Amino acid sequence: MEIQIRGFDGKGICYVNLFYLIPEFRGKGLGKDLIRYAEDFFRKSLVTGDHLRNSPTNELRI
Repeated sequence: MEIQIRGFDGKGICYVNLFYLIPEFRGKGLGKDLIRYAEDFFRKSLVTGDHLRNSPTNELRI
């Protein structure tokens, strides 16, 4: 996971540059751990917004 705070429309926003787990680590709850880590990081950084983009070729897996 690669995360940072970026400027967008004059304010700091949460930005996740990369979120990837290699296949042998998938399905073990590690993705949820990474999301929690990012949420905590951004919460402590007091950002004022977020922005989400994803690749149209990404598969949705629930």
